[in-house]
Amino acid sequence: PRRAPLTTLATAEVDGRAVAVGGAPGRRTRVWDLRTGADLGTLGEAGRAVAAVGHRAVTCSSHGVVQVWDLRTLRGTPLPGPPRVGAVALAGDGVFYAWEEGMFLAAENLADGGSLPLRHPLPSPGVSAITTVPGAVVTAWWRDGALRVHDLETGERRVLPGHTGPVYTLASEDGTVVSGGLDGLIGIWDVATGASRSIVSPCAVDALTVGAGRIFACGADGVTRLFDLGTGEPLGGLPTGVAHAIDVHDQTVLVGGADLRVWDLRGRTGRRLRGHAGAVTAVALRGGRAVSGGWDHTLRTWDLRTGAEVAPPVTFPWPVSALAWHHTGRLAAGTSWEVVVLEPSEH
Repeated sequence: PRRAPLTTLATAEVDGRAVAVGGAPGRRTRVWDLRTGADLGTLGEAGRAVAAVGHRAVTCSSHGVVQVWDLRTLRGTPLPGPPRVGAVALAGDGVFYAWEEGMFLAAENLADGGSLPLRHPLPSPGVSAITTVPGAVVTAWWRDGALRVHDLETGERRVLPGHTGPVYTLASEDGTVVSGGLDGLIGIWDVATGASRSIVSPCAVDALTVGAGRIFACGADGVTRLFDLGTGEPLGGLPTGVAHAIDVHDQTVLVGGADLRVWDLRGRTGRRLRGHAGAVTAVALRGGRAVSGGWDHTLRTWDLRTGAEVAPPVTFPWPVSALAWHHTGRLAAGTSWEVVVLEPSEH
């Protein structure tokens, strides 16, 4: 049968057993035992997104339908609402989602499957991204460029204006929200006080992540720019090319794009890790090791101290499209409609 690329991947632990949950557009999401590789069953289609917290998983289908699944029984419950969901975020026991064509932000308490969703009216459709901070959900919008803070206790909504065009991406850390979009502005927002700062980027911001007290903004011009999260001070740029994947751990940044590059932020030095024969589409950091996968159908493992490959590349019949670490040290790699589980090395 024809196989589809694995485009969504998450890991969880069910009754002490490590599992992987993976899906692709038009295909049912599957659950695997990470230790044995056994197929544990299927969930609904998750072409847009899949996430897991505790023994529950949330799938968002290509048609925008969100379902909450109990991974112990593999039974799912659709979340009520219009048929298309534009954005989803997980935090603690809650799943937050907004409808692409609807007028509500909804919150479902995953700790109590029988509870009704909380509903916050929205001024217009078109939510492009969601992130969470303690006690609130923050949404971004395609049309007006505003961010909106939805207080989960009072239901009140505050508008954070600033962007002049669509907002593509949000990230958050310790109550601070970072936003980026078409207008090239990077917004840094203290959600509790409403205070904000704007950083001007010379081009659209396609992706953001926050780590090690820094903002990493991947620009459409192929430069990943660094800023201090607390002050907004620019900390230089990394010539990454257009980034497909980025991961940050402590003082190390790994970026996959046309090639693979790693930076030590303490010395502000970067180097290329040579080995892939095409675009790098998935990266993951753990300790002193880096793992990367790409369109050349290979999975490669690197020593970050020396920059050398520490094992022969693992070759798959399809490109590597997703990587996810489990806390046990196992690595789940998505390639086509398969999940390959790698055990941690003893060396």
